[in-house]
Amino acid sequence: MHKLLLICLLLATGLTLRAQSGKAPGPGRAQVETALRSMNVLPPSYTYEAGLGRLSTLKATAGLGIPLSFYSFGFHIALVPKASVYYRYYYNLDQRHAQGKNTRYNSANYMAVGTDVSAPAVMGSARFDGSRKSVELHWGRQRMHNRTKYDLSAGIRVLHRTGSDKIKTDPSLKFTISRRLGKD
Repeated sequence: MHKLLLICLLLATGLTLRAQSGKAPGPGRAQVETALRSMNVLPPSYTYEAGLGRLSTLKATAGLGIPLSFYSFGFHIALVPKASVYYRYYYNLDQRHAQGKNTRYNSANYMAVGTDVSAPAVMGSARFDGSRKSVELHWGRQRMHNRTKYDLSAGIRVLHRTGSDKIKTDPSLKFTISRRLGKD
């Protein structure tokens, strides 16, 4: 698991260096926000997204996660403390800007690689009783309307549960509604 985390960190670093090597944005070119803070309503957490390059950011989130799982023997939900860090590359920011669409506050589609770490559930299903670490690869869509941000992403994750020697791969779907903090 540690080797996989190291590979993802090296990949993110390489993509960051590549993103920073481009020219400064000129007329007709969009750029990500340098510092974007938001309070997530669903799930309850705090997010900080820092611009690394013209089209890339590093997004850090800390708070509570609400994992859902469906198994043949039932539906499980819990409330778990968690933290995550993702490198995001906004691949269609220039295209949206050229079409006159909203690109403010990183309203665009992205590819992301990152890691999640969660503690045992504070309430809910016993299925989430151990801490977990995962490495994820996602495609996502983030849109900002006034001060409200909607973020939907889907991808695949490699998950390791504490106390288990098994590592599993499964699909991942995330949806976040948040309120942007700070002045306009």
